[in-house]
Amino acid sequence: MSNMKNCPNCGEALAKSAKFCPKCGAQFKKPLFKRLLLPVVCIAAIVVAVGIFSGNSEKQDALISYINEDIKELAELEEEMLDSYHSVVGSNYTDDYTMYNEISNTTIPLCHELNEKVLEVNPSDPEIAEIHNMYRKCVSKYLNAMGMATAALENQDIDQVLKANDLIDEATDLAFDFQQALQELADERDVVFKN
Repeated sequence: MSNMKNCPNCGEALAKSAKFCPKCGAQFKKPLFKRLLLPVVCIAAIVVAVGIFSGNSEKQDALISYINEDIKELAELEEEMLDSYHSVVGSNYTDDYTMYNEISNTTIPLCHELNEKVLEVNPSDPEIAEIHNMYRKCVSKYLNAMGMATAALENQDIDQVLKANDLIDEATDLAFDFQQALQELADERDVVFKN
């Protein structure tokens, strides 16, 4: 007995367990995932930082450089990744096929690129390095969650969606911790953020 079937819409050969056709998008079961994937919170939403007092200009300059150079570049890529993800979840959800294609073809490659760039940043200042490590962990969790989400769509597995959501929750908590720690260090070093 064959473990294959053909798409009734375009004839593409598929596994018998396939829930949608990756070629034409035809769905074979009612979609399970409308609005189940959680939104992702932007981590690096800082525009520019400036020093307001030069108590320790070396430490202040290191933080300003981290924010204005390292984080700014990461923030642009992160925003692009999040725009892709948010275009197919929540109120923007249309169907599992569209969600699957967007996440697997655009969101995940952008998240991989972001992860690589985050790993390239190695602050020499120990306090900044500790804070940046939160960002590394956060992006890694987002990447794992996106991979889990595509697997959930392929398998029509609600448990995998819930696990992906748990990872997104963990990543979101890390994002808030990162933002708070960065703000606290900025306050200590007399650095302010300007929009």
